[in-house]
Amino acid sequence: MTGPRQLLGVFRTFLGVGATTFGGMWAATGKLERDLVDRTGWLPKEELRASFVLATLIPAPRFLGLGGLVGFRVGGWAGAFLGALGLVLPASLLVLAAAVVVGPELLGGPLAPLIRAVSIAIVGILFGNAYRQLRGEKGSRRHRQTGIALSAAIFVSVVLGAPLLVSAVVGFVVGALLLRPGPTGEDR
Repeated sequence: MTGPRQLLGVFRTFLGVGATTFGGMWAATGKLERDLVDRTGWLPKEELRASFVLATLIPAPRFLGLGGLVGFRVGGWAGAFLGALGLVLPASLLVLAAAVVVGPELLGGPLAPLIRAVSIAIVGILFGNAYRQLRGEKGSRRHRQTGIALSAAIFVSVVLGAPLLVSAVVGFVVGALLLRPGPTGEDR
């Protein structure tokens, strides 16, 4: 039987992950492994990794599914609820605060430069993550250089005024075409 302290621990762990992790479930893998496997010993490493895979199969947002799965394994139904709640509570409170504070008249007026700066910052974060991923990639040098050039092009396009979503979609399509392996597994 799971005690109140363990349930509170599940909530606190996932609240901390939800408040400090940007980029979803895969960005949180290291933190979750440290918290759930190393620090608390609630799950073996293999079981946490299986939960990551299972969370991708559940018809729900992956990160929310992971919180529910791991919370259930640690604390039953109450743990599942508290794990999922801990993940979504920080972002939900931020969105609610923004909805209360920011009206539509501010978005096109005084906040337009801030929105622009946030868009550029998001692309910068994505560029930094892409660079880190490509540095650790075992693929060809050509793939790494192409990936870095593509990330830089997306960053520049957003800085020059292209909409973030359009730049991201075009970058994804071009990246998928340029960086995929050939029919026998070799680099294209």
